[in-house]
Amino acid sequence: MSYEFTQRMPSEGTCLVRSDTGGGYDWDVVEVWKRTSDGRLYMYAGVGCSCYGPYDGVRSWEDMEPVSHVSQVVAALRNQYRAGQPDASRIIQWASTVSEALNATA
Repeated sequence: MSYEFTQRMPSEGTCLVRSDTGGGYDWDVVEVWKRTSDGRLYMYAGVGCSCYGPYDGVRSWEDMEPVSHVSQVVAALRNQYRAGQPDASRIIQWASTVSEALNATA
């Protein structure tokens, strides 16, 4: 894991969406970050166990998926909730947050 980068992230950006449906030693994370320097959005989606952690292999913003449309985030959240029923109101709320941020940078 790139601890240096993940420790800097909160000072370089803001987490707009965070969903973790994992439990115990498992994790299943979807996060959308807004980079402060230019307002661009980036998404991290990953799943794993205690063998490693979220953001393994992420050393810079460019190692995450750039978000250009809210549908990318909705798809990742729907995939995350594939084992159970998604909380539609949460997904709608997160999609609205991402959409507003994308409109602000356009």
